[in-house]
Amino acid sequence: MSLLLRLYATGEWPAQTTACEWALYDTRGSLLQRGSSEPRHWPAAEDCELVLSADQCLTLDVKLPVGVRGAKGRGSDLIAYAVEERLVGEVENEHFVAGETRPDGQTQVWVIGRGRLRALLTALRQLGRSPRRAISELQLAPLASGRWSVCLREQGGFVRVGGEAGFAFDSSLDSARSEPPVTLRLALQAARKAGNAPESIDVYCAQGIDLDEAAWPAWQMALGVPVRLA
Repeated sequence: MSLLLRLYATGEWPAQTTACEWALYDTRGSLLQRGSSEPRHWPAAEDCELVLSADQCLTLDVKLPVGVRGAKGRGSDLIAYAVEERLVGEVENEHFVAGETRPDGQTQVWVIGRGRLRALLTALRQLGRSPRRAISELQLAPLASGRWSVCLREQGGFVRVGGEAGFAFDSSLDSARSEPPVTLRLALQAARKAGNAPESIDVYCAQGIDLDEAAWPAWQMALGVPVRLA
């Protein structure tokens, strides 16, 4: 039976810590085992996937030329040109992957530092683990129609607002007990102005995080939309 090992890499892996969370799946996608450990304790598996913490990837809505949207490989040079003005660093230092083009003509482009991606793949290959793909944890969060999904961790978290869209935030858990992250409030304000605000927001908490029920009325009042613990 072919097994899949999914590894979760934070921005600190592997330079500051070599241990990471992992999950083992069978061919049907059923979870067999999960844990957090050093590489020498990772279970054996024929396949490997890398899940990146949301803060390591940037997502941008880009209006790409028709020829680029239909071309094999998505014309990486033209994609780089299209997003260059929206990046802080040098465009040649970034790796781009274009997603599906929506009916409005906008294409979601994922951005990750070339150096960071190279370091991750090199480290895994040295461990005898060659991932068949790398994805953002943002893509794994549940998402219901008309809703945004907020995922809280001990430090920071992320928000999924669409099939391939979202953002990370760095608010602490202590501040989240009394009010929603500022980044979430600003994103919601922008969505209202654009006419695509969510009908409600689902909040997911990582294992070990327990927020008091009093937090949600405060969130709802601050955001102006229904909020529920999912």
